[in-house]
Amino acid sequence: MRLQDHSSELLRLVLSPKFLAATCCREGEEGDNFYIIESGHFKATKADGDKEKLLFAYHDEGAFGELALMYNCPRAATVTVRVLLFATPAQTWYC
Repeated sequence: MRLQDHSSELLRLVLSPKFLAATCCREGEEGDNFYIIESGHFKATKADGDKEKLLFAYHDEGAFGELALMYNCPRAATVTVRVLLFATPAQTWYC
């Protein structure tokens, strides 16, 4: 379910927005899946010494993971997703 812009603004007033990041695949790992994005904001990065180099950003569309499968080689990049959730504190649920 996607929230309309006005609903999202209302939620921001009464709930706490939380940004979460998760790693879909890591550079150097064995390839086990091809990923097709339905929605969300993803970024593909590569280690550059002790820094991280942005290779590509995906916004609500795209696909990744094919190189490791096609060439039977380790993952060429790390892909992470960032999502926005709304949290309601536990005390909200108790009278």
